[in-house]
Amino acid sequence: MISVILGDGGSSSGPSPLLNGLYFPKASYAKIDFDVELGDRGSFYVDISRVNDVHTRYLYVYLDDALKYTTTVGSSGFHSIVSVGTGSGVHHLTVCIYWGNYVANGWKLNEITGLYGASVLAVYFPKAYRAQLTFDFTAGMDTSLYMRLVRGSDRYTRYFSIKVDSTTVLAEGHVYATSWTSAKTFDLGDYTDGSGHKLTLQIRSGSYTVRGWKVNLLPDKSDGLTVTYAPEKIGVFFWASNAGTQDVINEYRNVLESEGYTKFFEFKDTSNFQNDFNKVADYEDAHDVVFFYLFGHGNNDGHHSYTAFAPHSSIVRSNEFRTMLDTLDSNKVGLVISSCHSGDWADDMRGGHYLAISSSDETHNSWAVTTIPGEERFANYFWNYVSKGDDAVTAYENAAADLPQSGYYVQNPKICDESYFWDFFA
Repeated sequence: MISVILGDGGSSSGPSPLLNGLYFPKASYAKIDFDVELGDRGSFYVDISRVNDVHTRYLYVYLDDALKYTTTVGSSGFHSIVSVGTGSGVHHLTVCIYWGNYVANGWKLNEITGLYGASVLAVYFPKAYRAQLTFDFTAGMDTSLYMRLVRGSDRYTRYFSIKVDSTTVLAEGHVYATSWTSAKTFDLGDYTDGSGHKLTLQIRSGSYTVRGWKVNLLPDKSDGLTVTYAPEKIGVFFWASNAGTQDVINEYRNVLESEGYTKFFEFKDTSNFQNDFNKVADYEDAHDVVFFYLFGHGNNDGHHSYTAFAPHSSIVRSNEFRTMLDTLDSNKVGLVISSCHSGDWADDMRGGHYLAISSSDETHNSWAVTTIPGEERFANYFWNYVSKGDDAVTAYENAAADLPQSGYYVQNPKICDESYFWDFFA
């Protein structure tokens, strides 16, 4: 696990998964203070690693300033459950590297997870003239920080600033350390997708009292500390040359580029669909958006739809493609397929939180705008509506309405609209 905190008894709620560790301050008594709820057993999983320090130190854990646990920590760090007792209400949990943490970023708290109903609610700035919380975090384009600063025991207004690595992204004097009535969002900048950096929050002049200031953590609360960045958008094209043309693919790629897609995979007449799909799977990650356009001649065997992605070969069934999709890290995955009898390419994606759109149902053909190879009718309407600003579902609805509703050229497109992600397109 890479989160700094996972609250609510180790549920899926926790702070931003882009926060990858919180450093202990440089001090003889290097303390990180938390507000916690103890749950049924007062148990927390604690994961600490040694970074720049080279010595073995003592680890102390306190509850409400009473020592509850001690051991030594060395090069292998500490990875264990610590139980501190039970009780109702909010308590102070302190994790301390003692005697001492004399180098910057000497030790890092990778994780502290509440177990059996215990929760970690907030983290305090250390008592110091320059009171700093320094996190490792993962960044990308349009990275932002969402947080709320809360006054603890300090009575004064202080200077607040934010740095990423050595660059100041919020200088002192713009936002002051007062007890913010609500969370604020700060622009951290643009970075290489998935790159690692250090985020430092500072209160200066100074946090002279113990637990003077804190930052709320649980993001399932409305003001929990969260780092986000714009996902990389990946467009993937599989098409058979006896169905589509490069000009059509180029047209649709241009639409995706206008929608912020920056990485593309194009597989014309694939000889090994699985191997080419694996190239996409090897590239994408959990933060990415992945959108497929698939185009080939197809049919239905009474159980599943199938499509040939090369002339008379490279046949893939809809249920086989579902199995492939389930291997992706991303949970922001969508597809449109242009193929006759393709309805199961929508139906077989149900239950996977995908957006899946087929150009026809299981029993109808999909028709060309003019001739094949060329452009399929539903896709033509769909991508035109996307280029005019429709989101994916609205583009589907408008394109389906533009198709013949009776007669020989009926297609009856289908949709599986189960994705939690709405921003495939504007």
